[in-house]
Amino acid sequence: MVNIENKFITLWEFFAWMDKARWMEDDEECDKRMREMVNRARVGIKGNDLEPADMILAHWLTYIFDYGMRAERIVWNNAFPIMAHIAYHYRKGDPCKQIIREHVKSVKSKSDVRKKNFEFHAKHSSFMHRFGRKHRLDKCVERTLSGLEAYSRNLVIFMLEKSKDSPDDKWVRETYYALYELTYKNGEEINYWHKRTWSALRDYLKGSYHRNYVCKALEKHGKRYPDYVLKRWKDPEPYLDQLELPGDIWNNEFFERIELYVRIITRKEYKGKSPQAIRDVYNRLRDEAVKRKLYPEQFDVTFDFAQLCRDKSCQICPLSPTATNTNKLCIGELHDAKKKYCPLLSTICQYFTLCNPKDCPVFKNITHGLCPCPE
Repeated sequence: MVNIENKFITLWEFFAWMDKARWMEDDEECDKRMREMVNRARVGIKGNDLEPADMILAHWLTYIFDYGMRAERIVWNNAFPIMAHIAYHYRKGDPCKQIIREHVKSVKSKSDVRKKNFEFHAKHSSFMHRFGRKHRLDKCVERTLSGLEAYSRNLVIFMLEKSKDSPDDKWVRETYYALYELTYKNGEEINYWHKRTWSALRDYLKGSYHRNYVCKALEKHGKRYPDYVLKRWKDPEPYLDQLELPGDIWNNEFFERIELYVRIITRKEYKGKSPQAIRDVYNRLRDEAVKRKLYPEQFDVTFDFAQLCRDKSCQICPLSPTATNTNKLCIGELHDAKKKYCPLLSTICQYFTLCNPKDCPVFKNITHGLCPCPE
């Protein structure tokens, strides 16, 4: 049992290492890219017209559509500029009903001309989600804008208001409840594991350039709140253990490989429910996890890592006991390694971070054989 727990902690540290690389973003470059995306889409506003709070609201609205379609190429490239246009005009005072009337229309579905769907449009851009009508995504957008009317039409103010009276050990989760209810809850009970809500909130707390937007919005709107509320949003690291893993089909695909570890540690069966499973493991190993700065959401990198499992590429997997080529991908022994991107992370996950042999678990050869379920 102790050996299994130690292996799982080592595995977790590997994913924490990957997670650190995942979030090493250049704030200015990311901001420039998002604003240029708006410019290219010709939606009727310029990227530089957007204030930090507009960027946060546009990001939140775009996440409504981030499922069932290829995220970067289809959802974000096409939906984000339109949501940015909506966020801008909403801040400027356009009524919610007018926005929905002007930017959402019922059209024939591209996949089935016998059915209709909802298309979102702004000037020269349009976007239609495959499940738009089935899941009434237009109502999610409308519900969000309508709900923010009482919060100065500002999602950052909404999050501040909903978190200001929460204790330190609950404020992230209670912000999640409020965000979920704002956009997705429609009479039913709260879904405690809603992927898109956790993903977006995670971005505001961990994503460096999204958190930068939040912090800039705090400078403008945060004067009415106690210092401790602002400090939590500006320095959220002590509270990241409250984030849940945004469970996805690809997370679950990898989870199947480590479920043996989880069953032994928790003595439970999960049948693919990876977010709940990782939370239970964290609760079981909390003392050691806290000491090593490990928390459940770090396992979200398995969304990208699982492509090795899909491609059955055990020969280059740093966790596989049968891998023979991992050491050939590692450049840690080169004299100029620190000037080059880690080829393993860039190849597997497209995380571009400079080589750092001192902190690399692959270079130290401590990950080999950690996968309990090789092909």
